[in-house]
Amino acid sequence: MGMLRPVERVYLSMCPSWRVVCATGTGLAGERAEAAIRAQIDQVWAALADCARVVVHTLSNNGHALWAKILRQRPEVRERVGAMVMDCGPSIKSDFSRAVLREVVKGTLLSVVMVNEIAVSLPGPTAGQPQARMQQAIDPPLDAVFSRDDYMRIFADDAPKFDACAYAAAHDPAVPALLLTSSEDRVVPEKGVRKFAALCAQAQPSRPVRLELLRGAHVRLLQTSPERYQQLLLDLCRQAGLEGVAGSPEVTTLPEMMAAPQLAAGGAAPPRATPAPAPAPAPAPA
Repeated sequence: MGMLRPVERVYLSMCPSWRVVCATGTGLAGERAEAAIRAQIDQVWAALADCARVVVHTLSNNGHALWAKILRQRPEVRERVGAMVMDCGPSIKSDFSRAVLREVVKGTLLSVVMVNEIAVSLPGPTAGQPQARMQQAIDPPLDAVFSRDDYMRIFADDAPKFDACAYAAAHDPAVPALLLTSSEDRVVPEKGVRKFAALCAQAQPSRPVRLELLRGAHVRLLQTSPERYQQLLLDLCRQAGLEGVAGSPEVTTLPEMMAAPQLAAGGAAPPRATPAPAPAPAPAPA
């Protein structure tokens, strides 16, 4: 969740009265994962209970997929959304190269192991940090999977059930949308984001959809182009007529934000004396 803090601080700087609700999309599938995601979405909804208007801000493909699942599980959220930001995604899976998909899967596995402090046991003598040992363990099976012509089968359980890009393009509220991408992004390709922007425009021709090309690596546009990034968010909120937008945010040196699929969100509402419910995925000014 700490990876979302830089984006959170931007919204709190330019909209001090807003609440920001953050959540992370795992990208995992299966019965147990889906049950956990449904509970996560309920937490998000509870956190936004008294927010009349929200801005949805997604990071990467998994963040956007989480938003699509929120939209499907809680379709009433459409009535509250005032604007949307899609940062470094989404892009349909077919636009990802084999090498990029391999690194995404590897990064997801490493994150799960490290965050949950799962011990890795390898045959023979091993040395180095836990992450290095984990890489030794997962590289061979990943090589075996991604060397096959049918490597896309590892996504087969999820894709037929729910196409997040198609669902969101068709069911998103027709509010102003800002898509941010970069020609330097080696994870979610610029061409894929442009295709999704065209899909949104085709699905809802009257919807204002704006695509901006910034400098920066994947989910590092804020770090590389902070002034431009923050001004675009400010312009979007004003275009949407959202209340509580104080003015140009203070541009500060932001800490590292690792490349990870996530969703950031928040909602415009009077500040509360007590913190919002536990972290969960959320649509809102984020």
